[in-house]
Parts: sequence; structure tokens; C-alpha cells
Amino acid sequence: MAGPRHNKPVSCYDQACRLLARRAHSKAELAAKLSARGHGAESVRETVAKLAELGYLDDAAYCADYAKGRVARRGVGPAKLRAELTRKGFDMELVDRALETHFGGEDDERAAAFAAAARKAFGFGAMDDSETMKHKLYTFLTRRGFSSTTARVVALDDFARVMKEARR
Repeated sequence: MAGPRHNKPVSCYDQACRLLARRAHSKAELAAKLSARGHGAESVRETVAKLAELGYLDDAAYCADYAKGRVARRGVGPAKLRAELTRKGFDMELVDRALETHFGGEDDERAAAFAAAARKAFGFGAMDDSETMKHKLYTFLTRRGFSSTTARVVALDDFARVMKEARR
């Protein structure tokens, strides 16, 4: 593959390093990107193995960091997080471990949903119709990957607490 400013080919390893300089990738993600850029299967396999051996590719660490960020900053629930991690090509063992870390406790999903709902409710401003706000919170939480039961409890049963937290 030719470089962006030159006509000389860019090695698979160099291309991989450039991709990793921008952001972390899973092994599967990086392999797919390298293949899409025209590198052969053997070259991609060797490059991914070498980068993993050197410590530049660590699926376990990247999976844990990605999950932590998605839960903390974006307020995603377990269903959406599982889908995102699976789409990135992580092994199911790593996905399950990340879900256990963030949603393994009895009240972990509810606490994460509460935090996400409070952030969302902050943007409601001076809306008067509480039924509309409850409905918006419920649909927001289900779209974020929280179970319908958790979304119902947080949006309906904990509504007053959510609004109080949003006003802080």
C-alpha cells in the first residue's frame, strides 16, 4: 500500500503503528483494518502477533478501559456494552469479565442507570409535564442498554430522586 504523500509502499507493521498511535484497538479490529487496507492475511497475522508480544496490543486492558469509559462517560447499560464489545471483536470471556466488573453486583445496573438518568434529566430544564419526562427517561435508558425493569424502576419509581439529583 502506498503512503499518503509518497508512492513507496507502507509496511503492514508501519500501518498498524500509525493506527495504534491514534487510539487503542482490539486485535480483531486492527486485523480487519489492516486487511481492508490491502495487506495480506499472513502479514496481518504476523504484525498483530508481534504488536501483542511487544505489549502494544492488549485486548484485556483495552476491553476493561473501553468498558469503564463507556459506563462512566456515556452511561451505557449492560446490553449495549455487550453489543459494543462484541462488535469490537473481544473474546466473550473478556466481555463477560467487563460486564461482571461494572454490572456484577445486585444494585450496579440500577446505580449506573440512575446516574445516566440524572445526567439526562439535567437537560430537561423547566419542563412541567412529569409524565413526559418519565417516558423520555424510560426510553432513554432502554436505548442505552438497560433492562426494561431497571429503566422502569429508575424512570418511574425513582423519578423524584432522579430529578433532585439532576438539580444539584
